[in-house]
Amino acid sequence: MTRSFSRRILPLLLTALSLFAMLWVNLKGYATNGHVWGTNQVLYYVNPNSMWLSPSALVSGIQTGAQAWSSQSLANIQLVYAGATNGSSLTLNNKNEVFMRGDSNGYVGETYWWYDSSGHLVDADVVFHEGGYHFYTGSGCSGGVYLEDVAVHEFGHALGLAHSNVDGATMEPAMPGYCDMTQMSLESDDISGIESLYPPTSTSRNTAPTVSISSPGNGSSFSSGSSVTFAGSATDKQDGNLSGSLAWNSNIDGGLGYGPSLNRVLSAGTHTITASVRDSGGLLGSAQITVNVAAASSFGTSPDGAMVPTTASQIVDNNGAVWMIASNGAILRNGVQAAYGWGSQILWKNSTIYVVGGDFNWWQWTGSGWINVGSTTPGGGAGSSVSPDGALVPTTASQIVDNNGAVWTIGSNGAILRNGVQAAYGWGSQILWKNSTIYVVGGDFNWWQWTGSGWINIGQSHP
Repeated sequence: MTRSFSRRILPLLLTALSLFAMLWVNLKGYATNGHVWGTNQVLYYVNPNSMWLSPSALVSGIQTGAQAWSSQSLANIQLVYAGATNGSSLTLNNKNEVFMRGDSNGYVGETYWWYDSSGHLVDADVVFHEGGYHFYTGSGCSGGVYLEDVAVHEFGHALGLAHSNVDGATMEPAMPGYCDMTQMSLESDDISGIESLYPPTSTSRNTAPTVSISSPGNGSSFSSGSSVTFAGSATDKQDGNLSGSLAWNSNIDGGLGYGPSLNRVLSAGTHTITASVRDSGGLLGSAQITVNVAAASSFGTSPDGAMVPTTASQIVDNNGAVWMIASNGAILRNGVQAAYGWGSQILWKNSTIYVVGGDFNWWQWTGSGWINVGSTTPGGGAGSSVSPDGALVPTTASQIVDNNGAVWTIGSNGAILRNGVQAAYGWGSQILWKNSTIYVVGGDFNWWQWTGSGWINIGQSHP
């Protein structure tokens, strides 16, 4: 895999570093980085944490920036919001992540992308440096920048466009100034560029659905255990009424259901509720509100290590959600089956829910679904033993068990295996367990650190 990057500055001055990102210039004005996606739908994830913006405002601003490329051009490409992430590393993990950093390096935003041997893009990460700039969305900007305006530009890089030499184009390397929103609208040069990378399949432009939430009101509050009524509508210029296909999601409870209305009991906390629908052309429309649910006055979080049915009849997690096993083996969260979960045991360990599935593997609850973490009891429970600090595979051990009970080994072909599955395309010759962290010696003789979802290079010095 090969990595490249591009950066955007605020003053209308080109530094030597920003000129580096303009190596691909042609007479048309727009430029490309020479790589495209092998699909016409590119999924991206957003980390909702920010110094300046609420989670809902941040996600909405990013979505607005992403949507410009398909709604303002005929290019056969769509950027599709796939949900939240806790990722904040510019790393190849085949997951396109967008996040804010509270640092300052002179740049408003940066985009890093990776492509494979065939030249197709396989990963693109976008970072905004909010330590140096105050970010706004919608209106009210004063001495800062609009997230939507920067996001349009950075997503252009993520799709394969380089900087343009046309003044006023969205893809010019510098912004005109503070609080600018002129580059939210693609210029003819930007449209020509994106349509050259992803040629149109039609001469008519599809538009995204319009979604609205009528109930509950934004910012509504409810007591613990209350049934909340959700109602909304969706219309599309091409497809008509799409309300029946609305999908409802909570950032805490995950999927809530489908349709124009439904009733649900939510866990305690501040929920970002999203209603979304996709039209026949693949474009996504969505709306968001926040809902506050008070914590129950009497609930107490279950003790660490509690297990159903061995030591308890139910488990109460940090959000006040109650976990039980139904008579048919369904895993219930507040009385509703959690993401089609089935199992025979529920373990509450290190503030995380784990379940033994029908395949006798442990499955970890992510907040909206399940991931397989292997057959070893998580968190150093019964049947599990965390490896000693400094354990090294293959020198001093045949395998390493980390704090989550995951088992690390090296495959015969050099693949780095976590619970028998290659960890984020990792390859290497040694695995080190040091200070509760996994390190691997890669084929480049550098040490690479496991972040929980991917790898970062920390150099040749022994950790």
